[in-house]
Amino acid sequence: MQTLELPENLPNRTSQNPAKPAKPNHTLALLMLAIAAVYAIFIHDILWLGNFGINVTLAVLLFLAMAFVVAKLGAVPLRGGGRWLAVPIVLFAVFYFIRDSQALRAYNVLAILIAFGVMGCRTREGQIRIASVASYVIGMFSTFAEVVLGVIPLLTHEIDWQRLATWRHWQVWRRVLVGIFISLPLLLVFGGLFAAADAGFARIVRRIFNLNLTELIARLIFIFVILWMGIGLLSTLILPIFRNIGKSSLPAPVKLGLVEFGLPLVALTLLFATFVVLQLTYLFGGEAMVSVASGLTYADYARRGFFELVMVAMLLLLVLLLTDWLMDKSDTRALTFFRITASILIALMAVVMVSAFQRMWLYTQIYGLSELRLYPTAFMLWLAVTFGWFMLTTLRGRTQRFIFGAMVAGFATLLVLNLINPDALIVRFNAQRAGGLVPLAPRASRSFDSEYVTQLSADAVPTVVEIMPSLPLQDQMQLRRYLQSTSYDQPADWRSFHLGRWWASQAIALAIAPLP
Repeated sequence: MQTLELPENLPNRTSQNPAKPAKPNHTLALLMLAIAAVYAIFIHDILWLGNFGINVTLAVLLFLAMAFVVAKLGAVPLRGGGRWLAVPIVLFAVFYFIRDSQALRAYNVLAILIAFGVMGCRTREGQIRIASVASYVIGMFSTFAEVVLGVIPLLTHEIDWQRLATWRHWQVWRRVLVGIFISLPLLLVFGGLFAAADAGFARIVRRIFNLNLTELIARLIFIFVILWMGIGLLSTLILPIFRNIGKSSLPAPVKLGLVEFGLPLVALTLLFATFVVLQLTYLFGGEAMVSVASGLTYADYARRGFFELVMVAMLLLLVLLLTDWLMDKSDTRALTFFRITASILIALMAVVMVSAFQRMWLYTQIYGLSELRLYPTAFMLWLAVTFGWFMLTTLRGRTQRFIFGAMVAGFATLLVLNLINPDALIVRFNAQRAGGLVPLAPRASRSFDSEYVTQLSADAVPTVVEIMPSLPLQDQMQLRRYLQSTSYDQPADWRSFHLGRWWASQAIALAIAPLP
């Protein structure tokens, strides 16, 4: 990671004069508390069912709307680059409602959290396009810390309680609140005794409130958690409370010279070169060379290595970033050596990636496509793009442009996955493979694994219905039994409605309608 300070004219999240405390914003803090309380009560109600569908998407979109409304009402200018991260947040929140795959939904949630983490430290001011890796990492930790702890400085610093006490209506509201506080336990005690004494009164109470005490307490805790976290995230987006966190750079603890970092990089280069020479014989030697050189069958060769090679690519990227951060850049010879060596390592890594892709393609030809084979391949593609971006930025002295491009590439990869619908792609590819439309490795079977298809999410169902007539009769019968026994009927409650499951229910209805 290259430790470069941001240009002096670049807005930063930290105060221009850290010694001078920022003026508390009493009115804005009260507005945030009031709107966040309404949001927490409403969101608790739509999320309480626990069946996640459109309710999760609404919770995310309504929070964004609430944040921009609070900023507008509080006259808070949102000039930072972080505000544009609302776009991927909206996209992935909508895809959470569209895609039913558990893996894809988890990645969408992770992308939303990353976007909120970066957005939190660069919404009011500052850039996200030009920033160091350290500023992203520290900024995200800062955001998550404010989500957990942001309520405390909001209540102790932003709200002027003495000013609130002098508000002419406060005395009236204070007395009302004290009266309610005293009334609630009395009503609970005496109401509970009356309900225990008379069954008719108990039925009336249950009909009115329709809540038992345990559920009531659970709901109150749930509301409190949403309110606490909502205020914390609003604080980090609108009120820069932790003003000394999220700095633009992190100084390197040590400075490595040419010898200190050069020897490890040369050793890595020799190791990579040895591995690449062996891989070239596999890549061009075919099945016979694999069997002779490694003692493995084609299937064993395909099965082994891909995930280890993905780990190698990720670790190499981390090593190069760490070296760039710790390296003494005042030594021009060391800087030149690093750029040359890193370029050679990345070129060798490109061959390793080709080998990994070849292994995965061979594995897919033999056994078919699956989630465990598709998602790591997509991750490897993101790494390949990221290595290319590393060469265009860090190796040319533009490290502060690297992390933004890597994040955008990650979001783009996930967006493509959402658009292509991985579960549907798996079913279609395996059907084409069984039908002879995909070339197979030697001695690979063209069987269609209908058992695995039944384990996929609702996203696969419309494609299953589409390709089912082209499959062998035995697979058709198994899939028909699966469709008849599977239900994606939407619940009566709109909060759990999910578009992907609704599409699946419509496809099943069409598929089994003609069946006896």
